[in-house]
Amino acid sequence: MNGLVNTALLPYYFAAAILLLPVFGWVHNKITPSNRVSFKGNPAARIKYIFAWAGCAIAMLGSLIMSDEAFRTDLLMFGLDTLVVIVTFAFANFLFDKAILWKVDNNKAINEGNKAVAFVEACAYIALGLIMCASFAGGGLSWVGGWLSAAAFSGTGLFTLAAVYFVYATCWKTRCNIDAEIGKGSMPAAIDAGSLLLGMGIVLFSSIIGDFTGWLGDFVSYFEAAGIGIVVVALGRVLLALLLRSNRSTHEGHHGNMAKSVTVGLVTIVLSIATSGLIFFYV
Repeated sequence: MNGLVNTALLPYYFAAAILLLPVFGWVHNKITPSNRVSFKGNPAARIKYIFAWAGCAIAMLGSLIMSDEAFRTDLLMFGLDTLVVIVTFAFANFLFDKAILWKVDNNKAINEGNKAVAFVEACAYIALGLIMCASFAGGGLSWVGGWLSAAAFSGTGLFTLAAVYFVYATCWKTRCNIDAEIGKGSMPAAIDAGSLLLGMGIVLFSSIIGDFTGWLGDFVSYFEAAGIGIVVVALGRVLLALLLRSNRSTHEGHHGNMAKSVTVGLVTIVLSIATSGLIFFYV
């Protein structure tokens, strides 16, 4: 195979996506409480459902990236990896309910039309897709070794994502409870939290992706790259938040203002992309 993506598999990827994504949608709809309501008149449910599909498709793409196996092997691995992705995403709803916005009943909030909660979950689905995509990409291992590596780095990436969010949500408690604000439907707070999840997904993608070279070396490289990315994005967000603070005596921040939250969100994504590029080429 030549190039970053196995172009020979692209037609099969799209064919599989057309066939398997509806299967994922059906399974996800059956086991996810927030999808058991009519989407008509409930934009929050539609947001979550659409981005769950999008994240699943991104994760599926990982099998095509940086693969150097024979065509038949690549195709078989793609099919098997896709099944793993579908199962993982089908149950991701329960994972996010425990790891993200853990003080909010996400499914109940979305059933009630809370678009702020749906937006945060949408960003979490895309972040999960990026993490799994990077975990499946690359080569250098047997089939079993490849699955073990994908499982190990997917789990490590998700743990990192949850840990970063936990620190973020805990720090906000000195000024406000960010989860409670999102639970009340605050879109500025949701954009602030969602952009962090999406930005971390981008950083962790570049920290994980690559051929397997050895367990110890790859994990050391991951934590080094992820640490650099997290610190850079966190410092950028903190500095910008301080600049946007409108009332220093009451610690009024940007999370209650849509324009300021959008600014922080855009800067977060730009910083994440720039840092990821540096990580990919130099770390």
